[in-house]
Amino acid sequence: MMKAENGLDETIQHKFMEMAEALRLEDLNVRLEGTPGTVQRGDLLELRAQGRYPIRSMRPLGRELSLSIDLRMYGLAHRYIRGD
Repeated sequence: MMKAENGLDETIQHKFMEMAEALRLEDLNVRLEGTPGTVQRGDLLELRAQGRYPIRSMRPLGRELSLSIDLRMYGLAHRYIRGD
């Protein structure tokens, strides 16, 4: 969606959070950052999602562990924006 819209906006961010909720990933406390719209066709876009994944298998032993997750994706903007 970011490629088609030439950047990250609140609508795309909201849809990402809805998808994370549908997948029951709300425990990850996901933060989403990306290239703000609107960039020109062919410009580089970056999307970064960060969170912490709790490891529940250690809970019966009285230990709370979590792993840091840092995902980055890159792509190119698709739409050409014409000037006046």
